[in-house]
Amino acid sequence: TFLDRLFGVDKPPPVVGWQHTDRWGFQPTPFFAIRELIEKARLGPSDVLADLGCGTGKVLQTATLLTGCRAFGVEFDPEMAKAAQRSVANTGLSHRVQIEQGDAAHANLDQCNVFYMFNPFHGETRARVMEKLLEVAKKHPITVCTTGPMRVAQPWLTAEADTGVYGAYTVSVFKSDPALCEGR
Repeated sequence: TFLDRLFGVDKPPPVVGWQHTDRWGFQPTPFFAIRELIEKARLGPSDVLADLGCGTGKVLQTATLLTGCRAFGVEFDPEMAKAAQRSVANTGLSHRVQIEQGDAAHANLDQCNVFYMFNPFHGETRARVMEKLLEVAKKHPITVCTTGPMRVAQPWLTAEADTGVYGAYTVSVFKSDPALCEGR
């Protein structure tokens, strides 16, 4: 696609090491879902978007270019994270986009207020990531956006927008509720 070529990730590295974990393989987010994410989350220059399971960094770079937001990505696969870091450096967005290789449940996410996930993990990893997001939501309000089959049914999140189904893709937006975060 145009964005893949623009960001130099039209041939992402093969994903390895996830087969025996509770992480899914690389699933690139299509442009229309990125557009819906930007619109429904109301991304702007004062936001810090985190993509948990950022793959090649396409969502982060597109959102930064279109909205002026800052962005932070976490990618478990070392080769995919390196590809994303190279892409960000090549497009000159290193001052606005940071990519970290590691586990999203252990990343420092305190500076972020909008979180995006395109079904990167399930099971125990997803539970740990949701606990991490609750920790952040106790400090300041957050928005959680998902695409694909991932649902984030959490009692401290309220559904704000669901853009409907585009084939297998649904973009959903949830907001943290400070009153519901207390005591959890």
